[in-house]
Amino acid sequence: SSLSIRLAGSAGSVSSEMLALLPSTLRPTRVDRSGRSLNSTFTVTLPPELRPSALDRAASLLGRDPVFGPLGTSPVQREIALKPADFLAFALSGAACTATVRTALVPIELTKTLMQSRPAEYPELGRGLKRLWAEGGVRALYTGVDVTFLLGFLLGGVGFGANEFLRRELNSMMGDT
Repeated sequence: SSLSIRLAGSAGSVSSEMLALLPSTLRPTRVDRSGRSLNSTFTVTLPPELRPSALDRAASLLGRDPVFGPLGTSPVQREIALKPADFLAFALSGAACTATVRTALVPIELTKTLMQSRPAEYPELGRGLKRLWAEGGVRALYTGVDVTFLLGFLLGGVGFGANEFLRRELNSMMGDT
């Protein structure tokens, strides 16, 4: 089996650069059917291990996908129905993840806010974090962590829990497309 590809350009072109990325055994040759060298038509001869087998050709004639079998040609199945407990699990996992990330980033967010409101005292992130540490240690670095954690928990729970529910409801309202 061979494949002809039309590519514009010459040596140094984008096409040539992309072809150079191919392994040497897969690079196309610049010849026509008579063996003459051409500048714009490439004939790619696939190595035996990449050529379609007789089994693959027979499977495609029968309407079967050679890789995935009958499942490869069957339509996508509808999503399974979820119970309220499933949506609650989405909400709890989203709440836990969002609260954890926001809590871990409190020192950086606090320093960023101080850099914006008091640039002379907090000129850059590293020096701002060091100054907060010197002024009050962990307690200073995590100023406002209680509100941040609760807000992250609430936003993550609503965001992740409602996202799946609304996505499914809106899709069902749109019908099959």
